[in-house]
Amino acid sequence: MAESDFAGRGTTPLALTIPGLNNSGPTHWQTIWERTRGDCDRVDLGMWATPRRNVWVTKLDHAIKQAPAPVILVAHSLGCLAVAWWAALEGQPYGWPVAGALLVAPPDCDRNDACKAVGGFGPAPKVSLPFPSVVVASRDDPYASIARIPWPNSGAAISSMPDRWAISIPNRTSAPGCLASGCWIG
Repeated sequence: MAESDFAGRGTTPLALTIPGLNNSGPTHWQTIWERTRGDCDRVDLGMWATPRRNVWVTKLDHAIKQAPAPVILVAHSLGCLAVAWWAALEGQPYGWPVAGALLVAPPDCDRNDACKAVGGFGPAPKVSLPFPSVVVASRDDPYASIARIPWPNSGAAISSMPDRWAISIPNRTSAPGCLASGCWIG
C-alpha cells in the first residue's frame, strides 16, 4: 500500500466497530460505545444473517482505507474473524493504518460443530496480527472453548489470532455490562 493512501490522516485513532453475526442491536455494548463516544464508527459489513467472508473482508478493507485517522479495530464475535482474515489477506506494515484491536468473543470456526455462518470463515488464518491486540473471552461462550484461546505466554497458538493478549471474563452474561460501562478499560 502506498504511503500516499494515508495522506490527510490525523494522529487521534478512530475506533471502527465490527459487529458479528446478526449485527449489534440497540443495547449491545458496541452500539452503546458508538452512541456515547465521539471516536467510534460502525463498519457496515451487510449480509448480517448470512455473512460471506470475502465480502466482509472487502468492506472492512474499504472502511480502514477511508478512515480519516489511524484505526483501532473493535470487533465482536464473527467480526473478529473478519479482522483476522483482513490481516491475512490485505496485510499492512506493523501498526499502520491499524494501530491496534480489541477482539471480543472470537468464535472458533474450526470446530466440527460450528454453525454454518461461523464455519464459513474457516479454516482460521494462522498469521500473527500486524498490530497489538487484546482478546476478551468468556468461559461459557457457546461459539468457542476457552481452552482454544491462546493465553499470554502459554505457548498455545491454536486459534485464528496467535500472539495476542487475552482477558478472561468469568461468563458472557457479565461481559456486555462490563464492556458497555468500560469498567475494565483505563
